[in-house]
Amino acid sequence: MRQALVDDNFDGAKNLDSDEVEDAFEMIEYLKKYREMEKSVPFPLYNTAEMDSDVSSKWEELIEIDLKEGGSFIAEPELDMKHIPGVLHLFAALVTFESGKKTEWIKDPAVYESLPYLFINFAIKSRIDSGYRLLMRCVRHAFDSRTPSLDKNTATLILHDGNVGIRIHSSIPASMKKNIYNAVATADAILC
Repeated sequence: MRQALVDDNFDGAKNLDSDEVEDAFEMIEYLKKYREMEKSVPFPLYNTAEMDSDVSSKWEELIEIDLKEGGSFIAEPELDMKHIPGVLHLFAALVTFESGKKTEWIKDPAVYESLPYLFINFAIKSRIDSGYRLLMRCVRHAFDSRTPSLDKNTATLILHDGNVGIRIHSSIPASMKKNIYNAVATADAILC
């Protein structure tokens, strides 16, 4: 076990007593299994740096929309008519609530009833666990007075792997930080 720790570049492995070697070896094995589980998590598809760039090679920009003008962008001539069904599907998915059990817990917390299924699905598929903490952060930011209203922002409709999506240009303040985060959503996935 000591040699395996030395081979894994575990600092101070040669100076550990036998109990500490066993504990460290168990910890290393647990971390390896955990990292394997991380690979099964499908979201996010891209890292934050990809999202921060104004131009991405991962999707095609269809049209910029002003969110305060509601759905009037549907009539814009720049939006190809073939994308209208995808746009309607996306906006329907953003407000679709599904009933029924969503977790393996005895009783689902209220947050699972208060958010559209697209967000719940994203949270579940973004974590090894249930995604509960991610959903709670979503709700916390929604009620944060520092978060600007979406109707004061713009968004870009995008095409990603044949699905219409939306990239919302909005500042989401991080708790106790000045960082700003953006996200991109399609009806089938959130790319984050």
